[in-house]
Amino acid sequence: MGLFTNRPFQPAALLCSLMMVGGCGTMGHLFEDPSEQNGYRLVGLYDASSVRQTEQMLTIPEEERPPGYEYMWTPPAAMTASCGDAKAPDGLGVFEAVAMANRMLPTLAVVVERVGDVPPLDSSRLQVALANPVEAEAPPVFLEPAVMPRHLKLNIEGNGAERYLRQVENQLQRFLCLEHKTGRAWQGGDAREVRQALLIQDADFKLADRRYFGGQSSPVAALLGPPEACFQSKIGKEGKMSDAAKGGSSVSLTPADVFGATLGECDSRIQVGSTYVGTRAMRLAMSTTPFGKPDPRSPDWSQLNVTINAKSDLQSEHLVEVTYQGEEYIGAQGARAMDEPRVLLSERPLFEALTNDEGELSGEYGLKDLVSEIPYRYPTVGDAEDEERYTVLLIPNWQLVEAVKRIKSDEPDRVQPNAGKGVQDGVGWLLEHPDALVVMVPEIAETFDPFSDEDQGDWLNIARPLSSRIFGIDWRAWGYTTGMLGGRSPIALPGDVTPSWQQVSSAQRSAQHAIFIGSAAFLMAFFIMGAVRLRELWLESPEERVEFWPGPTSDEEGGDEDDAADLGGVGGGDE
Repeated sequence: MGLFTNRPFQPAALLCSLMMVGGCGTMGHLFEDPSEQNGYRLVGLYDASSVRQTEQMLTIPEEERPPGYEYMWTPPAAMTASCGDAKAPDGLGVFEAVAMANRMLPTLAVVVERVGDVPPLDSSRLQVALANPVEAEAPPVFLEPAVMPRHLKLNIEGNGAERYLRQVENQLQRFLCLEHKTGRAWQGGDAREVRQALLIQDADFKLADRRYFGGQSSPVAALLGPPEACFQSKIGKEGKMSDAAKGGSSVSLTPADVFGATLGECDSRIQVGSTYVGTRAMRLAMSTTPFGKPDPRSPDWSQLNVTINAKSDLQSEHLVEVTYQGEEYIGAQGARAMDEPRVLLSERPLFEALTNDEGELSGEYGLKDLVSEIPYRYPTVGDAEDEERYTVLLIPNWQLVEAVKRIKSDEPDRVQPNAGKGVQDGVGWLLEHPDALVVMVPEIAETFDPFSDEDQGDWLNIARPLSSRIFGIDWRAWGYTTGMLGGRSPIALPGDVTPSWQQVSSAQRSAQHAIFIGSAAFLMAFFIMGAVRLRELWLESPEERVEFWPGPTSDEEGGDEDDAADLGGVGGGDE
């Protein structure tokens, strides 16, 4: 303290105090009680595959390493018998959950923490995209993080014409069988994308590495485990079909995979809310927290009810209402549908007008896509206090590579050919350009109702703190991202082994964080020293002159004669 009580250092101490008070005033929200805040915040951004490998390569001897996590995709026997063999996406040759869990490709992990009394994120409360950090007006390219599989019991009822009930049944079983065959979530699309997904229309690019449902031009979310679905009772009874009629004669998707696939009837023991005992989804392990780990929870069966209300035999007079009971439903105020069904789609026309590629009405009508209305859950991890505190968004490398190529091209809506050109490590590119990431969540998360037709307010980009451009200058081009935002927050990795401190340190960039803090401290000390000596630039230095020298000069004593001995005796007296 003595350094700052000395008079020369008082101006510097006053300046530091003002800076500290100003800084605390602008960052006051960071010191508020988190339990009194409601919303979401980004606390992690890393490559899950490389972080999982970090400790094995650098710190743990081979004989002491934990057993490797190998996730195997095992489709339910009932789905294989009714839909046909599961094939994985065309051109990939392996299910994406297997590739991400077994570190076969770079995987971007985005960890979002819910703060306060807000529901966990689901597919209706989140939008992730890549935007051009230089051209703000360029359209973003949306991404689809991986989602949890659903286990559905389907029920169709009502007084509609049988041919329309059969159309609804065919839509449900075809779309859900496509999920089984490709390991990807059905999320709908425009007329062109749906025709491509059903192999009715050729893909935009006839490439060997098609990444979508048969060539869809938009990314599709991967399922983190095999789905399963069955009917409570079927309207139409199909005869026994051969494996070839269900696409079993080809390793790639064929029209038989789509139009020959069916779903069977549920076992009488399957009830909504009962525990699902089939193949488990890919597991995520969270790093250690002060509150411990929650008890493991098994997934349950959900039920989708489709009610057709016909006022006449006319197509336009058929109305549909969809209700849902299951853990995937999260309504306003976090309302769940675990104990009773809730309205997923209020009553409306069963057939809707179609548009052409230009967005104009084509004069044709098509059956409303009911499967795309069913919400998906993202994987969550937590602690004993809140088992769903953190939502983990896993995005495979191919989506990021495609998005990077699109934002760099003149046609961001057009599928880009991928033949080994341009960026190949999309995850690495994003970590070097974090300001390109956009993660949108509802601004008023508590009252947001994804199943309401009313305006739900604005959306917030919680990845905004990663933006490194201020006045057009890239201040953080070296890739540092979330260390300052959530350096002490946990991470989640595929597998059963709890991530170690070394892995957490690598994911949260502790080395870069330490370098930043050390450099900031050095610059602050250098600034204080400079501020203290700044006053010397305009102060005059004192001058001192010698007016006399004791003793006689050499000229008075005889020239150059050495008189040092005489001078040494001055004042000593005569002998």
